[in-house]
Amino acid sequence: MLLHTTSYLSIEDLQNRMNVSTRTVYAEIKRMNSWLETHQLSGVQRKGQLGYYLNPHEKKEVIIQKADTILVGHDYEPCVKERRAILLLTIACSEHCLRIDDFMKMTKVSRNTLLEDMKQLKEALSKQEITLRYQAASGYVISGDERAIRLALKPYIHFIRTMIKKTKKRFRRFG
Repeated sequence: MLLHTTSYLSIEDLQNRMNVSTRTVYAEIKRMNSWLETHQLSGVQRKGQLGYYLNPHEKKEVIIQKADTILVGHDYEPCVKERRAILLLTIACSEHCLRIDDFMKMTKVSRNTLLEDMKQLKEALSKQEITLRYQAASGYVISGDERAIRLALKPYIHFIRTMIKKTKKRFRRFG
């Protein structure tokens, strides 16, 4: 919203447009300022009773580009649940040989963290009679009944879809 307006937006305007509480608006402004400062950009400004705005001298295209960069993963480090969902879906869908080093680049976490993730995924999948194993020639491989694999992937796919929807919604609030 702030990106696409040249006027000031009051707390009430933001609250109504986002359909959230005043407290949530302040929390979002704080989060947005933190993100902007991290990326060496000017924060959300306030002008007395008029309301909030983004620095007009700040190129809005730069803000959008940096936000897009995060959405496609260049700056983003997924949490444990996100990371494990990403790992499993990548292994299941990839036609290429995937090794720990590939996952380290993808997730920006250590080898030991990924090995623990793989161990936890193996245990979860084994309960559904699915095997996740590493083979030197072909990297990580999932094997088992096709229907069982599809059923096992379903909650991970749902989780990723929900995560994407929430992320888009958060960026739309101020975007």
